[in-house]
Amino acid sequence: GTPMPKIGQEITRNCVIFCDSNYCDLFRTDDQCRFCNLHPTKGGYEGEVVLGKKASQIADTMAAALEELPSRVFLMTGGILPDRREIGRYAEILQAVKERTGRDTLESEATIAAPTDFKEIDLLAEVGYTRVNMNLEVWDRNIFAGICPGKAKRIGWERWLEALEYAAARLGRGCVRSVFVSGIEPMSSFLEGVDYLASKGVFAFANPWCPDPGSLMEGHRPPYPFWHRELARKMVDTWQRHELTFSQLARFAAI
Repeated sequence: GTPMPKIGQEITRNCVIFCDSNYCDLFRTDDQCRFCNLHPTKGGYEGEVVLGKKASQIADTMAAALEELPSRVFLMTGGILPDRREIGRYAEILQAVKERTGRDTLESEATIAAPTDFKEIDLLAEVGYTRVNMNLEVWDRNIFAGICPGKAKRIGWERWLEALEYAAARLGRGCVRSVFVSGIEPMSSFLEGVDYLASKGVFAFANPWCPDPGSLMEGHRPPYPFWHRELARKMVDTWQRHELTFSQLARFAAI
């Protein structure tokens, strides 16, 4: 009785995204990422999407999507839950999807905050996730601490890097990505991060900063478009130098 577009949304022709939870525990302690408006805008989604989804609903929706286009990618995302319950939840959901669709393997991604216990990365790999996104957001560790205070306190910049490197070793080069909010830090430090992570087989991907309404950075101004164009060219040069290919990047659903 629930329309499937309220459970999952097609974000590219080949991907269906499921946001398991619009809650992020970092807001509870006022430690949310300063550019994030997940909680302030949550009310705007009421009636448009189901905020508390069942695994069976997600599995039914993905099964229907795969009937229409068998090559579709399954993408799970959501906020940080208390006790980091979201990672185990994502594993359970993919198992439900595989059982519902009868597929042993499925092109799939999990977008998570880096876990402090890397056994949770093993869990995602063992259940069948083929790619993982762990978005550090900011490379400069001092700016990171100011822009992402919750991630800095609960996980830490160095531990996040260790998690990315561990995931790349577990899943393979080109199968791990970390999205950065481009325009919050100097281009030089951003490109330093692109180079370091590419050397480890990890894509550092730029998501141009938009000062979203409801975020603590609402009203600020992002860089001009030419700044983002120059950054994109230099990112591609770095990827090529480290032999990361566009075909690898294109396997990620939301680029």
